Amino acid sequence: MSDFIISGFHEPVSLPSPLAVRHAELLQLAWLELCRFEYGMLDLQSGKSSQAARELTELGRRTGRLSHPEARQRTAAYTPAEGHEHCPRCWVREDLRAPLAFESRGSVDVASCGCCGAQFQLALG
Repeated sequence: MSDFIISGFHEPVSLPSPLAVRHAELLQLAWLELCRFEYGMLDLQSGKSSQAARELTELGRRTGRLSHPEARQRTAAYTPAEGHEHCPRCWVREDLRAPLAFESRGSVDVASCGCCGAQFQLALG
């Protein structure tokens, strides 16, 4: 196979830091949590009893409010800070900055939330 060279680019490509990879994955998880929120809302409106709908019913009982526009705004504003990463699920649904605890398990890091009990698998940096 021949070498692929792009003329004009002479700098070597560097890999992102493990912390940058972790933050990118947490940002993606925040958007996935928004999708879970949206599907739960749709299921509630159509009378389905999915896990997402049951979780939102419980959240509504506990907090007294469910707001899709607010959840969307919080998702867009989610910014994990180095050393102070917080749970994307708690942030998107309840506007809580619940800290995540990280643990290495084999080839992945597992981020656990002590508030909602969520666990997220992240690539090992």
